[in-house]
Amino acid sequence: MKPNEFLQQFNFQPRFHRHVSVERERFLVDHEGRLQPDAHRFLAKTQQLNGTADRWCGELSGCQIEDRPLWPWQSRHQIASSLLQVDLEGHMIAKTLNRQLTSIEAAPRDMPLDPCWSDAHYIALSRNLPPDIYLAACRVAGTHLHLGCRHAHEAIDVCNALLPHIDQLCKLGDHTHGLRRRLFNQVVPDLYPPHFDSVEHLQHWLSKSDGSADPSSSQRFTRVSKHGTVELRMFGITPNHEEIISWIEVVFDLLGWPLP
Repeated sequence: MKPNEFLQQFNFQPRFHRHVSVERERFLVDHEGRLQPDAHRFLAKTQQLNGTADRWCGELSGCQIEDRPLWPWQSRHQIASSLLQVDLEGHMIAKTLNRQLTSIEAAPRDMPLDPCWSDAHYIALSRNLPPDIYLAACRVAGTHLHLGCRHAHEAIDVCNALLPHIDQLCKLGDHTHGLRRRLFNQVVPDLYPPHFDSVEHLQHWLSKSDGSADPSSSQRFTRVSKHGTVELRMFGITPNHEEIISWIEVVFDLLGWPLP
């Protein structure tokens, strides 16, 4: 793949420089707190509600749903307001199914192992992954922060700046005494990306993983995403919006970015 073709995979948008967006993975449970593989029903319901389908997607586990905000934010107020709006919407949809959205960071070993039936990719993974790896991947849920960057060079600088702080950030977002990290480590044996010397180094490193240089092929704790962001994947899950904002404050402080 030529360097210009590699860069075309990324949607860098300078207007979202130093903005942040948050994705949260949560489990669906019944009124007794038992996990239920109803992600496909939840997603079908979003298709019936105007303007909601793009904010929700499935994950590997059929018990799990991820929310995806449409726009990045630049202030504490915007973050808090958007998180609340998405929560109200998600809880409303779950209630129509007699289900609840819950912030479980590491699901129990005996959880249902149905894949997300609305996603052919996840159905294939459920059949091809070794059983212990599939179970570990299904059990894990987390919060992903996306940091807006102007271009690939800046994204690499952000990845490199945060690399020495990955363990600190993992502990900051952990509510399971390290269990989530151990499960994540079963799925991704090497959780740390290298220090990147250049865009060419990033391309070469991604090409070694699967031969395609696909940004999504990296499952490390930090990665340059196709959305034109640096994605941080080390945080657990919490219903507390102020806690999520505190994680963002720490990350921005490490980078020397302001957060109004």
